[in-house]
Order: sequence, then structure tokens, then C-alpha cells
Amino acid sequence: MAKRRAKRTKIFRVRLSFSEHALIKRKAKEAGRTASRFVREAALGIEIKPITLNEEEKKQYRILVGLANNMNQIAKKYNQGDRVFLELHKTLDSTQVVIDRLIDYDRKD
Repeated sequence: MAKRRAKRTKIFRVRLSFSEHALIKRKAKEAGRTASRFVREAALGIEIKPITLNEEEKKQYRILVGLANNMNQIAKKYNQGDRVFLELHKTLDSTQVVIDRLIDYDRKD
């Protein structure tokens, strides 16, 4: 049976300086968490380890970034009236292949 998580209904507001806010957001991003989750876990004393990608994951990430750029360029042309369906389908297919590899990747920690 799955562990049931308590519903979060309470809001805890904290005032931060600009630099404190920026630092928390950066650290949360490095740890792969939302700012709320990061602050909650830090306040509760939960160890927060930053995400580190191995070389294969970095390679797949770079491919995804390139494919995202391609999709943005295709979308721009499409919105200008140039219907480039073949390029769009090739890019989407390539993106799905990379996503499937990342999902199936057996990470050895």
C-alpha cells in the first residue's frame, strides 16, 4: 500500500531580501526541487542533495535542448505561415526517442 501524504492546507509566509530569494531559488533548482519543497525540507532537517547528472544524462539533456530549439524554430515558421510538417514530425520523433531513452535508462548510483 502506498504511503498517504497529508494534504497541505497551511501557508507559511516569510519575508526575504532579493538576494535571499534568488539564492533559495537557485539552490532549489540545483537540487531539482521547487522552492517550496526545498524550504520545507530544509526547515524540517531533511538532507538535500543536489542532482548530479552522469555523462550519458548530460548527453541526452544536450540533445533535448537542441531539439527544443528546433521545435521553437519550427513553431516560429509555422506561425509565419510556413507549414513545415515534415520537419516537425522528424523533430517530435527524435524528441520521443530521447525521452524514451532517459525513461528506460538504468542509472547505477
